[in-house]
Amino acid sequence: MALMKQIDGDRKAKSAPVIKQNLSLSTLAAQKVMTRSFEKLAESLFQISVILRAIGEREHVDEAEEIMNKHFEAASTDIEAKIEQMKQLAEQHGVSISPDYTNQVTYELEINTPHLAQFTGLVGRMDDLVSIIDSLWLHSILDNRQASNARFEWSRRMINVAGRIIGLSRKVRKEAYNSGKKELVESVAGEEPTDEGMDPELMEAVKADQKEKKAKAKPKVEADTKVEKKANAKAA
Repeated sequence: MALMKQIDGDRKAKSAPVIKQNLSLSTLAAQKVMTRSFEKLAESLFQISVILRAIGEREHVDEAEEIMNKHFEAASTDIEAKIEQMKQLAEQHGVSISPDYTNQVTYELEINTPHLAQFTGLVGRMDDLVSIIDSLWLHSILDNRQASNARFEWSRRMINVAGRIIGLSRKVRKEAYNSGKKELVESVAGEEPTDEGMDPELMEAVKADQKEKKAKAKPKVEADTKVEKKANAKAA
């Protein structure tokens, strides 16, 4: 009789693919984006993935993929366009030297979803962009206000992308709960995550996304109510 003995690994845990990589960021703006949003975003992307797989509704999977791709592609297009614009400005003024930084930070990451890899790449490109902005500022081509506004704009943009994805994960879970699949969802994705430890700026981005969705849904509800009232009036 053949015997099998597991000598390593957790018997209860499921094996999942991850990519381990290091990400080095020079600029403070990009570092803040990572520390404020990466872990909560990673959690939300994982939630979206496992919940939609468990529910098995292809339409919802495709819709979520489309929304996430839209956010990432828009951010990527805008960052690349801004990098090109800043490079041209630097060339016009003969600036070709990138600045050194006093505290470059390296993060050891585990990438467990394709969209998390996309976000990590976006933060890396944002770091490149802010480095060019810093160089233009150090050479007095951009003044303090221009440089500060540009850094803030792109930090907020990346935080907003993360906030929208986190908002999507909450929407996916809520819809699953409403369709009577709460027990199934919690068996594969655990209980609903809390806001504990979430950065205030990231939380604001999540709330802003939720308010925007409610505002879009409101006109439809009002229109349905008007139609119902007209139908009742005719019936009377």
